[in-house]
Amino acid sequence: MVSELLFDDPPPYKYLLDTSAAISQRDEREKYPRDVNVTLWQNIDQLIRSRVIVSCSEVSEEINEKDDVISSWFRSVGCVCLPIDEAVQLKATAILEKFPGIVDFKKNKSSGDVFVIATAIEWNLTVITLEDGRCPEKIPKVCRALERDCLDIHGLCVREGWKF
Repeated sequence: MVSELLFDDPPPYKYLLDTSAAISQRDEREKYPRDVNVTLWQNIDQLIRSRVIVSCSEVSEEINEKDDVISSWFRSVGCVCLPIDEAVQLKATAILEKFPGIVDFKKNKSSGDVFVIATAIEWNLTVITLEDGRCPEKIPKVCRALERDCLDIHGLCVREGWKF
């Protein structure tokens, strides 16, 4: 018997959403507040619903811990959260060996970043983050060093050809 999976289309996953990008819609203190950037977030919501933008379970946990409103949004748009399986864990370990400062236990910094990058590598996804691209132990710099594509929300708009 031939597996039905052989005939399934590959998942449409293209981007992996980081916590910082998701939270950027929260309110006027953030870079892309939803009440001002309505069309932007409608477009992002649509990409999430169509599974073009996904995330990982670590991001879901971070969002649940940080913000009830964003957590509610995350669930309501039905964001697919890719699991942290053995392949992702092995990639995360390799990233930590090369970039140990990406997790700072003294500052109680989350280990989510390393899993975001490892998941993006495993699934061949572009990371969407608003982390500072100049800091050596942040997602954009680590992605660049690992030759993994990484965008901020403005870069996502350019890549998708959105005009507002």
